[in-house]
This record gives sequence, C-alpha cells and structure tokens, in this order.
Amino acid sequence: MDISKIDPWIDPAPSNERDMRLDHIRQQIKKKKPWAYRFLARRYEKGGRGLKISTKKAIVNFKKGALLGDPVCMDAMGTMYDYGEGVALNEELAFEHYQRAAFKGYDCAQCNLGKCYRYGYGVKKFNPKAREWFNRAAAQDNEDAIENLR
Repeated sequence: MDISKIDPWIDPAPSNERDMRLDHIRQQIKKKKPWAYRFLARRYEKGGRGLKISTKKAIVNFKKGALLGDPVCMDAMGTMYDYGEGVALNEELAFEHYQRAAFKGYDCAQCNLGKCYRYGYGVKKFNPKAREWFNRAAAQDNEDAIENLR
C-alpha cells in the first residue's frame, strides 16, 4: 500500500469521555462502538470511577476494540506486546499492531512503526522506511516523530 494515500485518522469518539458514566460506555459497547472499548480499557488501566485496576480486563477490551477497527486500541496492544505489559513480550506482534493502526492514519502508531523500522523491532532494520513513517506522523504534528527526524 502506498502510504502517501493514507489520510490522517480522525477520532469518532465523543470528546466528553472523562465525564461519561460507566453505564453509558457499556451501552455504547452493546452497540459495538470501537471507541467505547478503548474508553473502558483505559479505565481498567487506571482504575477508579467505579472500576478496579485490571490489566487483564484492559487487554480484553483493547483487543475487542482493535478487532472492530479502533487504531488507538491497535496501538495500545502494540505497546503492550512491545513492553510485555500484561502479555508476553513479542516484537513481531507489536509491529503488526502498530502497522495496522498506522495504515488507518493514527499518528502515534505511525511514529511507533518508524521506531520499529529504525531499531529493527519485529522487522528488519530499514532507516528509509523509518524516516517515511516518522514523516507521516510528523505531518500530523506528532512531537515524538518530529524529534525522531532530527
């Protein structure tokens, strides 16, 4: 796929997530809204507001959101595999999750994919490809990608 044809990702989630009640998030999950799985997973990661911290439940919800196409969930799963947070360390799976999210236009995943190519995490080291992905993320004002291009 030609990455120059990837549009930046626009989050379809409501902006009031911090104020959203847990029962409302669960109603949106019943409607199979990918962003609702992300919101619930983030709440399980941090705990509070009616939920205890549970990495296991966070992973379950990130996986469901990723299967429904949410690039933030895909990127989160990539990070978990990248660092072995609640799952076995697996650079190849991290790369796959980052790549899926990057192709959806998510800037953080594009930057993470650039790092994979730069350092050879889960893929053969290839600096031109790393630079290409950093440029895509930097075009969306991703500070980490901009820093990596210096």
